[in-house]
Parts: sequence; C-alpha cells; structure tokens
Amino acid sequence: MFGLSLSKVLFTILVVIAVWRAWKLWGPLIQRLTGEPNPARRSAQPQTKPEAPPVDLVACPHCGTYVPRTLACPSRAACRLPPA
Repeated sequence: MFGLSLSKVLFTILVVIAVWRAWKLWGPLIQRLTGEPNPARRSAQPQTKPEAPPVDLVACPHCGTYVPRTLACPSRAACRLPPA
C-alpha cells in the first residue's frame, strides 16, 4: 500500500526542487516589496567609517603622561590626565 517506487521518489524530489526554486524567486521579491534590506547584499558591501587623522602624542614634562601635542599640562597637580 505505501510501497516505495521510483515514480514516488522522483515526484518527491521534483516537489522539493520546485518549492526551493519558488522560495528563491519569491524571497527577494517580498523583501523588495516590504522594504527590508537583503542581509546577504548588506554584508557584501564593505562598511567604511571615516577614520580620524592620527594624533602625535608627546610626554607631558610635568607628569610624564602622553598627551596630544596641542594639550599642555600646567603643573603636576593640575594635570588633566592621571599618570599611567
């Protein structure tokens, strides 16, 4: 009654392939209609952030902490950055 035959196996394989192909066709269409971004396309595009220019650091003459060249510590007690 529920025997396995070549026609049943082939029919099952064809149904699986048809459902898979339909899913591949309808998935992007539904995403475009709903406005959701495609995660595969989003990951393929490199995400670049603007990089900050490098800052030259110099040792503070009062506390020895490395600070940007434009920032100067007036005294050891008034240093803005704690010693490392």
